Amino acid sequence: MLKLQACSYDNTEQQQSDGTSSSADDSPVFLHDPYGEPSSHSDHGGSISSLHATTDIPPIQTFEEILSDPQLRQTLLSEFLKYSADIGFFLNEDEIFDSVMSMNTSHRATPIGPALVSTVFLIASHFTSYPQIADLEPVLLLKTKEQRSQLLFGTGTNHPGWAVLQNIQTHVLFAQYFLATGCNAEGKDSLANAVSLVLSAGMHRIGSEEHFAFVAAGPAEESSDTQASKEYNQSTSAFWTVLSLNSCWTAVETEDSKTHFPYWMPEFRVDTPWPQVPVDASSGSTIQKFLVQVPDAGNSAMALHAKACILLEQASQLGKRYDSNTTLDPSSHQDFINILDNLLSLTTRFIAGLPRPPSNQQAEHGDYGSLPSSTKRQFLVIHTLARMALIRLYSVSEIISHLDPNQRAVARHYQVEAAKEAALMIPSANLQQTVFVNPIMAVLWSSMAHILSSAIRSGGQSARHNPDFLQTDLQHAFNATIDALSVLSTHSAAMKDQLMSIQLLLRY
Repeated sequence: MLKLQACSYDNTEQQQSDGTSSSADDSPVFLHDPYGEPSSHSDHGGSISSLHATTDIPPIQTFEEILSDPQLRQTLLSEFLKYSADIGFFLNEDEIFDSVMSMNTSHRATPIGPALVSTVFLIASHFTSYPQIADLEPVLLLKTKEQRSQLLFGTGTNHPGWAVLQNIQTHVLFAQYFLATGCNAEGKDSLANAVSLVLSAGMHRIGSEEHFAFVAAGPAEESSDTQASKEYNQSTSAFWTVLSLNSCWTAVETEDSKTHFPYWMPEFRVDTPWPQVPVDASSGSTIQKFLVQVPDAGNSAMALHAKACILLEQASQLGKRYDSNTTLDPSSHQDFINILDNLLSLTTRFIAGLPRPPSNQQAEHGDYGSLPSSTKRQFLVIHTLARMALIRLYSVSEIISHLDPNQRAVARHYQVEAAKEAALMIPSANLQQTVFVNPIMAVLWSSMAHILSSAIRSGGQSARHNPDFLQTDLQHAFNATIDALSVLSTHSAAMKDQLMSIQLLLRY
């Protein structure tokens, strides 16, 4: 616990001393589905739509003082909801709003645990552009750590399923907070707890005959069909949020790392349908079918994000199985080549099927309309994850082709092209208007910057394999990556650390 506290406070103090971000994210606070299907948050009706932040905050010393001030609670919720989609918040936002705002009143709302409340407020205080709210972070950090240590698997409540979902959500938010603040060990500990909870609850078998009853919805005076639908949607979203987070961070771990969720093993097979798709759209073995290119209905933003994370993890796991010193017999070598070719084909097709993020000009003057900032960031993260998977696969191809200089050069060219394409999409997300992007992007952007820097220094080797390849594109792509890390480094120690490592590289 002492190490946890030191890491968190060091980053908090450093970021506050660096100043605050330019401006807060713009108005829409929900992730609108960019792929056309209906969204439960498309209408910001009710009390959420009237959120207004206040900066008239008296000195606060305790968590209880925060809870006793309704206006402060509303302000913290407003700050959090700007990034709820980015940070993996899968619970119903209207219900959470009502629950938090009805605290200390006689109004009966869905019960919400104190650990979840304090974690939501902690994240709001960290990413706010208001210094008065940022000053609350030390108080909230202490309270959140205290309450997280008391999280139980639904014990002591009449609604164990709902308590499990809240606990999973709390661990996800805590993981994202620590990963963003550079405390990776603590973040991965919270992630491991979230994985343990979804597996223990059988969420990887939702919809299958093996899945036991899991009542996740809180007490509600509504029809059983409505409650069942709510339970299904929140449970599937919880599962895929956790799996995506685990796959991403497993992919960027060192060679001796092990995943908390080996879904390729029979006992961990995933039957849960892709999120935000019709209930009858899946027939089990969801990930396995995706990996062998069986068509499915998983085209929602959350489903595409999960698929991109899975592809990156698969590419990284394949790379860990083979290096320049690996010796395989002819049969094993051919099997390895077949797996590599299948993943290359799948990843290439996946990228080709993704909607491309519109440029700023298209968003303003074209048919796209004005996209919410959270949607732009979602576009960017999915495309970057998928292209990093492609980079990892071509790096394996480069190693396998070590005896053929031409094949190695082609594989290297495709790595540079993928990094360049991902980097040139960064401006479309308007990162100058935000303070948070998925912390995994710090690692991915750093890898891309190293690839682009190497290509620039080599004098554009890729140009010899593609007449249309321009050296200036490489420089623009590299600059876009550095700019993104720089803009976000004020509020993210992870971004700042990666930026510093690249700056050190450029000195030599």
